[in-house]
Amino acid sequence: MNFFIFEQLPVLPPETFDRPLPFAWQSDHSPLAIRHSPLTIRHSPLTIRHSPFAIRHSPPTIADFIRPRVLELTYTAWDLAPFARDLGYDGPPFRYDPERRARLRAELDALFFLLYLGTPDEWEREATPELKALFPTPRRAVEYILEQFPIVRRKDEERFGEYRTKRLILEIYDAMVAGGSGRSAMADGRKG
Repeated sequence: MNFFIFEQLPVLPPETFDRPLPFAWQSDHSPLAIRHSPLTIRHSPLTIRHSPFAIRHSPPTIADFIRPRVLELTYTAWDLAPFARDLGYDGPPFRYDPERRARLRAELDALFFLLYLGTPDEWEREATPELKALFPTPRRAVEYILEQFPIVRRKDEERFGEYRTKRLILEIYDAMVAGGSGRSAMADGRKG
């Protein structure tokens, strides 16, 4: 791949993930989450063993939001224990719970939509007139993008009677744009 092509790829620069979350996902700080999940965002001092899940600064970063969700979606079998340990997690694999996994995936999808498309204010300031003519708001762009997955839609409608993936992502996206008033799957704290 040459540099010209690489420069055109829509890749977020690494420093993006060190930025504070663009919303306050309050449920990650709930007592239920802190008591029951080893992966929730916590404001605590560093422990002797470095853990990427212990926040060393405030407010939580985008990486602090992403890391535990990716770990839980990935670490479902003991053969991935070295990977989990590399991320600072020494617990058992996570149960494969399809409902919870759908919610975690939707949280990640919604976050990446927010990162790539920006907030409504950013959209208003920075989107080109041509883009705004097609999509007056970033939410309309999210809706359009989600409609580009007909197989996911068909399977969701067969199984759930609705395009559940789209509904979940839009609900979470709306909560993030509104400031994070939604309930995070991480707050459920189910593990192993």
